[in-house]
Amino acid sequence: MRKQITIRFLHRTVLFLFSFVITLCALFVLGNVQNFLDSSQSMILRFLLGAGGLLCIFSIFAFLFELYYIFHLRTVRYLGHCIMSGIACIVGLGTAVLAAVILLLSSGVQLS
Repeated sequence: MRKQITIRFLHRTVLFLFSFVITLCALFVLGNVQNFLDSSQSMILRFLLGAGGLLCIFSIFAFLFELYYIFHLRTVRYLGHCIMSGIACIVGLGTAVLAAVILLLSSGVQLS
């Protein structure tokens, strides 16, 4: 029973962080359209970088726990959670990398 609580906690944390990342992405896009200040946009990007990294880390742990239970209990009960964790990991990593690149380019550092 205790191990299922761990999976439930991780899955709910992944869902929360996924929705938080999507909200921050929407806020960044709307901020570009409505001409937010540069400091506000960079703050949104820093939050997006942190939330994307946390989403990637938590979804990797959730994915591994769910794979363990799929093979250990020989059931497909956690297959949907496992797919969602995999998608969340890709989204989290992608948004973290994109936010880091945008922050790097907006700071004025030359790449060459």
